[in-house]
Amino acid sequence: MDAEVHGRTECESPSLPLTFVLTKLDVTDKVLEVSYQIRNDSDREAWLCQGLGSNVPRFSSEVAMSEDGETLLVRRRLDVPIAGFGEQVFGRFVRIPRGVSREETVFFALPVRPHRIILSARRRDETIKYVKQLRIEIGYYSGDLPATIAHMLEDAARAPEREHVDDMGYPTDTIGWFGDPLYFNRLNEIVPDRNEQVVVPWTDQMFEGEQLLQASIEHLHVPYVEDVGFVDFAVEGLKDCTRAEIHYRPSMLEYLFPHPIQQSVLTSADRQHLQMQKVLLLEDRISIGALIDEVGKANGWITCSGCAFGGRSTLAHVVCYQGHERITSFSIYGDMAVVTDEGHCYQSLPTLSSVRAITSAVDWVEPIRLRVECAANLSKLWYRLRLYRQIGRLAIEDTSPREQVAYPSSERWCDAMLCVFQIAEHTVKAYQCPGAGEGRCHYAMNSNCGADSPREMVLLFETKAGWNQHGGPELFTFDNHDAQGGCVLLNDGTVKFIRTEQELHTLHWK
Repeated sequence: MDAEVHGRTECESPSLPLTFVLTKLDVTDKVLEVSYQIRNDSDREAWLCQGLGSNVPRFSSEVAMSEDGETLLVRRRLDVPIAGFGEQVFGRFVRIPRGVSREETVFFALPVRPHRIILSARRRDETIKYVKQLRIEIGYYSGDLPATIAHMLEDAARAPEREHVDDMGYPTDTIGWFGDPLYFNRLNEIVPDRNEQVVVPWTDQMFEGEQLLQASIEHLHVPYVEDVGFVDFAVEGLKDCTRAEIHYRPSMLEYLFPHPIQQSVLTSADRQHLQMQKVLLLEDRISIGALIDEVGKANGWITCSGCAFGGRSTLAHVVCYQGHERITSFSIYGDMAVVTDEGHCYQSLPTLSSVRAITSAVDWVEPIRLRVECAANLSKLWYRLRLYRQIGRLAIEDTSPREQVAYPSSERWCDAMLCVFQIAEHTVKAYQCPGAGEGRCHYAMNSNCGADSPREMVLLFETKAGWNQHGGPELFTFDNHDAQGGCVLLNDGTVKFIRTEQELHTLHWK
């Protein structure tokens, strides 16, 4: 690497540094690829902005040429003023524990084109300019960000009633942007592991505390054009594919179930077997047709500008054959970007789902996937239960202190939750085990468990289909999953998969 790299953080305290180390810089006539390591050497965890977007934040950075006409700004941060505000913007933040590093790779199709989310738009200009310096800006919070937000919302709930939006509906303070706890919870139910990620709204710089990690890479000569839009693109030769291989990097385990909360319900045999699976052969017409239809489409793509993949992002490398002749290959990064053999780098606005769907449909994989989805349902219900009293006081008669956490009565817990959360019909699926078939609810509440019960006590557990079910281990079923077992939710939010009667009765029920 001939380029010079300079990195720093705006935080002056020596106890809270994040460090930036460039590990790869590759420039071809098609793609600029930048890889780096961010390390948390502080004595506290940090939450790093992974990406920005409207509605659902993805892995995107803002990318644009600076006013000097020589510096390319690559930015992922929320604590900035907005220009040309259209839709609400959100940031997805990921946790970096103390002493842990995070690897990231950012791709830019050449010539680089802008990708603005908060930055104001500029007039289209097809003149090619050349980037001499790349400046990376990434926002982060030091400490437990989800807990900070939860305490802020709790404090607001205890404060005297006041309006948080003006007459036009525009937020006038931080709470106005975050909304009530119900809104914030719904916003974060898209997150696969809330111990590791959190979605935060842009707040017009009202939510304070974001710090800034900066790095610059100099002595570049990279083309840039002030033009953005959809492009015609297709993987060359893909339509002739009759056989394909999907190579998972590092393995099928990390590709399908990258998060700790997902892997917590896998057995050691499951994890070992998934880690051994590096390649999947596709020969059936349906699977190959789904792949061709999605990746082989000639529209709906934009050139990839600032797609950042790191942490637990995984890679699926697809090799296509016509008969025994290899005709093309391409890599799918993070289910949203494709890099071809020719160096073309493009991003799909909808998620690229075909490879994940094909992999999940493998006979022995599908029962594991359903088990993981069941565990995700219980995790969602845990967050709702913890908020029940705080939100419920607005909908039902409540004489308890506002700050107290309390669960609904086990005899009517399903009805009470639906009443309080006003959950739309299509979101009631969190009450249904995906492997259990028909039924309105496949979970029961332990009648002995309250919000102040021990952390390891069973709170919810799998049972046959029913509604408002409550009781103890006598209601537990092993029959909702092919692998004979069922999920239990403990009072601290932990989900376990129980396989035997012995395991069931060693749990804390009273």
